[in-house]
Amino acid sequence: MNDITAPRVAVPSASGLAAGSLAGLASLTLGFGLLLAAASAGLVLIVGAAQRRRSLVALAVLGATTKQRAGFLWTEARAIVIAGLAGGLVPGALIPSQLIKVLNGIFDPAPQRPAVPLTFVAPVLTTVVLSGAIATSVSARWAGRMDASRLRDL
Repeated sequence: MNDITAPRVAVPSASGLAAGSLAGLASLTLGFGLLLAAASAGLVLIVGAAQRRRSLVALAVLGATTKQRAGFLWTEARAIVIAGLAGGLVPGALIPSQLIKVLNGIFDPAPQRPAVPLTFVAPVLTTVVLSGAIATSVSARWAGRMDASRLRDL
């Protein structure tokens, strides 16, 4: 602990978490958020495609081309990703605005609007979209290998 000497008394300086940089903690939080976003988006889409295995085989039996079956998966993935992003962004915008209204009398001066940490939000949104695209392309490639002989396996 560093000491700041005054004329007659030694005063301990601030140390610990309050005096340190939180850049490492912020990076750790962002990394965990990116990992969680990528894993959840990818798993939702891959598991959804695996559950539609019977539908994909039925489409193959009915004569749907590989491109049409992949289009089925891409349309579903777009709907899920857009709904998920909206489901996260809308509450993420409403809750801070309500907190500002509730805590208005506590802070002087009160904040006018919430601070949007774009260095956190933009990478998470990008990760979700990219993870969704990768998971859907893997599922579409898998769906392209479906044929009528697989119908007996279901």
